[in-house]
Amino acid sequence: MKEIIIKIKNAFKAVPKLGGLLLSSLGKFKILALVLAVVLAVLLVFSLKKEGTIYTGNIKFILKEKTGSGIGGVGGLLGSFGFGGQSKENFERLLSFVKTQRIQQNILLEPFVEDGDTTTIGDAIVKKYALQDELAAVGLPEFRFDTVISVQGKHSESFKKAAARIGKVVTGAEGIDGLLAMSYDRKSFIISIVASTFDENLSIGLLHSAYSNLEEFYSNDMVVGQAKDLDLLTSKKDSIQHAIHNMENNLARLKDKTIGLVLNRDRTKEARLMIEIQMNYELLGELTKSAAMAEYSFLTSDKGFLLLDEPIKPLINGSRSFTKVLFFSILLGLFGAALLVTLISIFKNPDLLDGISDQ
Repeated sequence: MKEIIIKIKNAFKAVPKLGGLLLSSLGKFKILALVLAVVLAVLLVFSLKKEGTIYTGNIKFILKEKTGSGIGGVGGLLGSFGFGGQSKENFERLLSFVKTQRIQQNILLEPFVEDGDTTTIGDAIVKKYALQDELAAVGLPEFRFDTVISVQGKHSESFKKAAARIGKVVTGAEGIDGLLAMSYDRKSFIISIVASTFDENLSIGLLHSAYSNLEEFYSNDMVVGQAKDLDLLTSKKDSIQHAIHNMENNLARLKDKTIGLVLNRDRTKEARLMIEIQMNYELLGELTKSAAMAEYSFLTSDKGFLLLDEPIKPLINGSRSFTKVLFFSILLGLFGAALLVTLISIFKNPDLLDGISDQ
């Protein structure tokens, strides 16, 4: 144990000597040190330039329509009949919309202005992220999204293949982060869309495109849902009216059959029919009121998003300071050069280590 402690003490004592040896080595090999420092600095600066500046922006919004089935308890009434049953919008379902092929395709075809020229977001992404190899992988090395100018073009096999390939870059895939990301706050129900790209205008364009396409898709989905609710209510109302009609006919036949001579059992049947008819009339009244409310909601309610925050230039960027990177690169290069020449000196003259340890 004593020998180990002595060796540790000697190692600490040798540190200043090693430092002096590093400095003296730099003095002897100034040119080599300078070359290594410059080379390392250039490599790091090139890496910084290649990495580029990341511009991050976000859009925040909430749903104007929080209920999934009309207004005023229509969803609960449908649930009592075994239909519907959801009183609030499923936010997870909304978040999954952004990764559907339909949304991806619409985003990629959105116009994008760059240097005065109008192209598409899809073509801008392919250019800025050098994704020509991705298109070549599906046999479309020369494909351009701005050539898809018709409805027929959207249904073409080439467009579907290209959109599926580049769409994963936009919205992400399993284990891969996309240029767009969505999340929501479970307490406030605020939904956020975040875009991070190498181009400030591209980040803003992606955000506006994702927002507008999601709002349209969501609104249409709500319209379909409310129309379905209205149809269910109308169908149930017609069914109850038919049931009331049949029960009233049965009650009339029962009275005709007895010809005024009412037995106890007939009186019981009559009373039961009258109660059932009354209950169905009350239910019919509720259904009629709910159907009217659902129709009013279907025709007048605003089913879109309420925008809370939108991206405004300048966006937050994640770039590193060029001056700081250059400064630390040179320091690191000098240290690396000093270490290298010190090792060379020790290799040529091993007695240097003995001299340090002796001291």
